[in-house]
Amino acid sequence: MKIFIDNNFWDYLVDNNLSLESYFPKVRFSLYITTHGKYEIVQMPERCSTVKEYAQRNLHSGMVKEDAVFGFHSDLFPEEYQRSSGFGKGRFSTTEEQAILRKLLEKYGTIEKRHDTQILFKQEADIQIAARSMFHPIITFDAKKKGALNYMSKNGGKVVFLSRKESESISPSKFMRNLLRRIDVYKSVT
Repeated sequence: MKIFIDNNFWDYLVDNNLSLESYFPKVRFSLYITTHGKYEIVQMPERCSTVKEYAQRNLHSGMVKEDAVFGFHSDLFPEEYQRSSGFGKGRFSTTEEQAILRKLLEKYGTIEKRHDTQILFKQEADIQIAARSMFHPIITFDAKKKGALNYMSKNGGKVVFLSRKESESISPSKFMRNLLRRIDVYKSVT
C-alpha cells in the first residue's frame, strides 16, 4: 500500500524514537513524500537538526521515497529547487490528478513565502500532498489547519488526521497501532 507522510509526522517519530520499518514493513507498505515534502525537510531550521537527520536518513535508505512528477524546467526556481523532475526521473501525473491540483492551486495557492529564506510558498507543500490524497492515504497532524488537506478530507481525499492529544495520552506503540488500523480502511480502495 502506497502512503504519503506529511512533514509534521517526522517530529512524532523522532520524539518517540520510533523506527518506520517497525510499523511500516516494506513488504506491506511503500512510504512516500512529495518533492515539496523533500524541500520542507531541506528548509528545516537548525533547531530541528535531529528531525532533519532522521528524515534524510529514511530518504537515503529508501525507506521513504520521493514521488517526483515529470514536468519542464521553470525559470521561477533555482535548478536545485525545481518543482518538477526532468526526463527519466519522475512519473507522469494523470488528468484527474492535474484537475485536482489545479482546483487546489486556485483555492489555496499563493506566491507568498513565510520567510525569504524558505524554498516553498505558503501552502505549496500541503497542496501537493493533498492532491495525492485522492488516490493514496496521507498521514498528517494538520487536522486544525485550514487549507488543502481539510478541503480534500471533506471532498473524497484519504486524509488520516492524527490527534496531538491522543499522541500524548497513549503509548507510542498503541498510537501507531491505531494509525495502522485507520490506514487499513483504505487498503481495498488504494
